[in-house]
Amino acid sequence: MPSPGTDPAAAPAEAPPGWYDDPYRRYRYRWWDGQAWTDYAWTTATAIDLLPGTRRSELERTFHGGGARLFGIAVVGLVIPFGLGVSAVAIDGYLGRPGGYDVANLLFELVLWSGLFLTCRYVSRAYGTGSLRWDYQVRFRPEDVLVGLAGALAARVLSSFVQLLITHQDPLLNSPLYGQVSLVDWVVLVGTTCVGAPLFEELYFRGLLQGILVERIGAVAGVLATSVVFAAAHVFNAPGTAGVEYAAIVLPAGIVLGRIKLHYGRLGSSMTAHFLYNFGVVALLAYDLHRGGGGF
Repeated sequence: MPSPGTDPAAAPAEAPPGWYDDPYRRYRYRWWDGQAWTDYAWTTATAIDLLPGTRRSELERTFHGGGARLFGIAVVGLVIPFGLGVSAVAIDGYLGRPGGYDVANLLFELVLWSGLFLTCRYVSRAYGTGSLRWDYQVRFRPEDVLVGLAGALAARVLSSFVQLLITHQDPLLNSPLYGQVSLVDWVVLVGTTCVGAPLFEELYFRGLLQGILVERIGAVAGVLATSVVFAAAHVFNAPGTAGVEYAAIVLPAGIVLGRIKLHYGRLGSSMTAHFLYNFGVVALLAYDLHRGGGGF
């Protein structure tokens, strides 16, 4: 729950960003971004309360109205790219993996991320301002580093607890995609997990899908539902039952990332937390492989 503060309307313009008493008296608190009041409000949960006479995204208006059409677009924008990515990898396997598992990994991720990005872009142009930065609140602040670090640590602790409950080994160690040890393999792994995933997955899952679901079914259910879908999308990262185990391990991390986006209202914080979480996973994987004699 946000902490109340002094009403910035009566304070110097340099008042720091934070939750303050809502001067419009619509909600208990309203988010002040350091320069102006925003549409983010809070009483018992974060909500979007559109203010008159201020620039805002038409996409947020649609979220606020809970348009079923947007939800359908979001679902199609995930299912089709995911299916195409799996099909592309299957064809690559049928041809004998001519580029190895690095190519298979890149192929799947590029197809999936392209679809997610194009879906977000389409929704922004069709329903919003056409600016991804504005419509999805792709904004970064210096404090995102600390928020991201705290979020990544919390996600790591929760994910490790789930891992201990269901398995004694990281499912990724059994994955042919991440089980390689050459320098090229590590470059591909770091590029996909620490660069591509935080950008494209946060844009779609926390920016688009969570925004729709929170307005339709509420904050708690919206974050949880988004996290379940987010975790399910990671089943492909490891073969067989290991993929299901990995999805279960990812679920707590998805909840933490969703909660961060819900609280701070921008993707900069969740993208940073996602990057640091994935970087930690890669570092632990490298340590395990090196300890087992598989380092490069």
